[in-house]
Amino acid sequence: MVRTKTGIDKLDDYIGGGFPASRNILLTGEPGTCKTIFATQFLYYGAKRYNEPGIYVTTDISPERYRDDMRRLGWDITSLESSRKLAIVDAYSARAERVTEEKFFITSFEIKDLTEKIYEAVERINAKRIVIDSLVPLGLIYRDETELRNNFMKLFSFLADSLECTTILISETTNKNVSICRFGIEDFLADGVVFLDHPLADNKYVRIMHIRKMRGTSHTEIPLYFTVEKEHGITNISPTTMV
Repeated sequence: MVRTKTGIDKLDDYIGGGFPASRNILLTGEPGTCKTIFATQFLYYGAKRYNEPGIYVTTDISPERYRDDMRRLGWDITSLESSRKLAIVDAYSARAERVTEEKFFITSFEIKDLTEKIYEAVERINAKRIVIDSLVPLGLIYRDETELRNNFMKLFSFLADSLECTTILISETTNKNVSICRFGIEDFLADGVVFLDHPLADNKYVRIMHIRKMRGTSHTEIPLYFTVEKEHGITNISPTTMV
């Protein structure tokens, strides 16, 4: 099987050598569990180490704020954009009804417009990786559950069948005892599911990663401890029995 290296040190060892290529991976967890850092690390080191350009689709924050946040972590997103190793699709401005000067932006907050712009950006830089951060604003525009499910199915199918890219789609959970994803369908549609947690153990909060699902490959079922460091991102991954 062709693999896409995650760019996260040691993680590939626990998923058979990397994500199965051209698959959709759901990344989910409560707020503050480092989902955006995980996804950006996938793009950043995909470009720097493996010469695989990537697309970052932002629905939650402005591209300017995203670049600034990642710069503070030690990752220069702008330089990757200048060398055509990364492109940002601005889906935030249409949602916020603000003017944008981004190269790739959608004019209406709809799945059809989003997929067309993603396709354009992928073709422009020959992207091999995509991140959608996040699915939540896209899902909240639908009041009817059937309409939500149909549109999410279209999005996941487009990403899997129309592009030769490995994609991380970010969702969230507000109560992990009920569901690990916001709308209760994302984990069924995805080929893989990575759940990030921040539980209290021995009177301190720790960071834990669970590989909940990974079609087409063996993977660990043991929770993985990790830390976050400037310029390195997610690191120090190791098995844990804390939770």
